[in-house]
Amino acid sequence: MARRRLLGDDAWARLLDPPTDELEIARLCTLTTDDLALIGNRRTDATRLGYALVLLYLRHPGRVLEIGEVPPDALLVYVAGQLGAPASAFADYAARDTTRREHLAELMTAGGHTVFSRPLAHEMVSSLAAAAQTIVQPGQLAGILVEELRRRRVLLPSPLVLEAVIRHARQRAEALARGVLTGGLDEAALARLDGLLTARLAGKLTWLGWLRNAPQSPAPGNVGKLLERLAHVRSLGIDRSRASALPTVAFERLADEAARLAVRHLAGLNPARRHAVLAAAAMMLESALTDAVIVMFGKLMAQYGRAAERKSDERAAASMREVHADLCVFALSGRAMLEAKARAGDLDRAVAAGVGWMRFERAVARAEALSTPELLDPTADLVARHASVKRFGPALLSALAFEGSGAVAGLMAALDVIRRVYEARKRKLPPDAPLRFVPRRWRPHVVTKKGVSRAGYELCAFSCLNERLAAGDVWVASSTRFRAFGDYLLPGPTFEAMRASGPLPLAVPERFADHLAERRAAIEEAAAAVAAKARAGELPDVRLDESGLSVTPLRAITPPGVKAARIALYDRLPRARVTDVLLDVDAWTGFSGCFTHRRTGRTCDGRAALLTCILADGINLGLTRPGSCAAIPSGGSLRDGRNLPRGVAAPARAGP
Repeated sequence: MARRRLLGDDAWARLLDPPTDELEIARLCTLTTDDLALIGNRRTDATRLGYALVLLYLRHPGRVLEIGEVPPDALLVYVAGQLGAPASAFADYAARDTTRREHLAELMTAGGHTVFSRPLAHEMVSSLAAAAQTIVQPGQLAGILVEELRRRRVLLPSPLVLEAVIRHARQRAEALARGVLTGGLDEAALARLDGLLTARLAGKLTWLGWLRNAPQSPAPGNVGKLLERLAHVRSLGIDRSRASALPTVAFERLADEAARLAVRHLAGLNPARRHAVLAAAAMMLESALTDAVIVMFGKLMAQYGRAAERKSDERAAASMREVHADLCVFALSGRAMLEAKARAGDLDRAVAAGVGWMRFERAVARAEALSTPELLDPTADLVARHASVKRFGPALLSALAFEGSGAVAGLMAALDVIRRVYEARKRKLPPDAPLRFVPRRWRPHVVTKKGVSRAGYELCAFSCLNERLAAGDVWVASSTRFRAFGDYLLPGPTFEAMRASGPLPLAVPERFADHLAERRAAIEEAAAAVAAKARAGELPDVRLDESGLSVTPLRAITPPGVKAARIALYDRLPRARVTDVLLDVDAWTGFSGCFTHRRTGRTCDGRAALLTCILADGINLGLTRPGSCAAIPSGGSLRDGRNLPRGVAAPARAGP
């Protein structure tokens, strides 16, 4: 069976055909003085014109002017005009193939051109394999290969040969990626990876399906389920540092393949590819599960906080209803005492006669109970959720290694203390538990009259941990979303190597002090120029003097007749369908070529259906609304590539 072509004829024509655009012809086919001197040695117009075209074909597109090939008319006219010969003279030259071959051999020797050979093909495969690790689209790889051969002055072979080079480069890139991910793993580790495709003893899912179907709803029990899955992934023994040895795009492509393929399809892959895909899936699952645990922890803490605030508000509202009667007692008592004082009477008798001392004492007792800080402080209700936090707190601290900057050293020490208390199964905190991290609003609930409250201490630590994770002051090494800020920057050794090799490729000075001085000088220079123009009264539409700054308001200068002309102009525009406009723009830009098959890299065949889906998704219209898309199934999303029309490929991850 013949192999499927990586690129269509149109794509290869754009790379291998001579230019037809006027600007491209002028840029690529303008003869130099030396060229004209060399061509001028030929006797007839036909020979000179043919010789020039053979020369230009060797330069661009970088191939031989084939037997019987007629260059585009625009190119013929342009080259003939430079030589002062008629374009029709090329017909005489094309009839003499021996002359063409002699000219070709002469120009190849003079220009240092060589033919494409098997050793060079192996070299091109090796050099193109590095690009194939990060580039999925065959069209981009073909462009890189063609440009490199032109740079080396190697005659371009046929598209079938070029596709063979690209195909072998992609295979080598995949083999390199597989070697990085699974190289050095023993048989036991590979067997553990294959075990992901086997069924679990409990339930109908395989181990990989169980890992993929992790719970998402925030609940204390679900945190334990996520941590159970995380522990299983870590038990596979796949070092995450292997992923950093690969380009990010190459690693994500393998991990994405594991996410897209069903278990039975994964089991059908050849062993080397299957193990690499499963190793990438294990590393990606470890990061995803770590992120899911932290996100669920944050949701639970936010949920507990909202519940505490809601309970505090409800209690405050109830207390206001209760205190209304007591306010009446205080008002009557106060009025009786004021009247007794005004007539120099006995205050004791006044209160006893007005409301009664027993009633007054009960009102005072209720007021004292309602005026305690815990009544309106939601933190007290949050501390009361200690039992719920204890369900996942120990497992969370033992499974995740939290790290932080110097600003959160006290919090890191407190978490370590809580971890040791849980591991030792102690009921009380050690007397030297760090307290510097405790915020002021938590102090009354952490440090009580009886000493340090364990419930308050742990809830305070977990609440601060949630806040610091969101702020980026605390991170987890195995996480993607909550990783250290330095992981987003260049690695230290890479930065030092770049600095040692020469000036850094930066548009600003390396030292911040130098950058600040440069900016200060520029601002002072601009301020001095503005001040000089202000003193001379040269600022346009602005007056700056002792009375202040005055700016002349802008006035409408558009003539009234322009509006009517604009409406008339719009009425003359043709009523074109949006999809037709998109097809025209796509023909200019090649936008639809970015939507390729995520595994094979093939471009989409049905451009109209693809652009209609993009339009429907881009304006939130949905796939069922457009009248021209009645056959498109609903319920899918363009972003995940599901439920697209037949022939429409999902956009590639590594697309331009």
